[in-house]
Amino acid sequence: MSSVFVLRDHPELKFILDANQVKILDVSDPTSSGSYLYSEIRSITLNEKETNWMFSIFSMLIEFWTGLGNGKIYETDANLTLITDDQKIKIGLQGADLKQVNKTIEFINEKTHLDSKLITK
Repeated sequence: MSSVFVLRDHPELKFILDANQVKILDVSDPTSSGSYLYSEIRSITLNEKETNWMFSIFSMLIEFWTGLGNGKIYETDANLTLITDDQKIKIGLQGADLKQVNKTIEFINEKTHLDSKLITK
């Protein structure tokens, strides 16, 4: 029996968790779509949305110096990194339901016996 976790509707991002593998369908980045056996998964890491302070401050200084504007704060979007025996897959989570992401990670942790990081905020 499969469990389906829809992390995002538009563009569609879903994980189909079978008895022996996880199938990923990522319409926004087809290169991350595929099937991965639980036995091949070495880690799954959830990287939260972060502010890139160094680039933001540099941008503000340049824009202030040139008189172009106020500058802006640059952020990196949350993403999920899946490392298997032979590849590293980075899945963007912009607009994704983080509760569903956490449930997906918990399910994969149970199947792979990993202890991956969850977002607790």
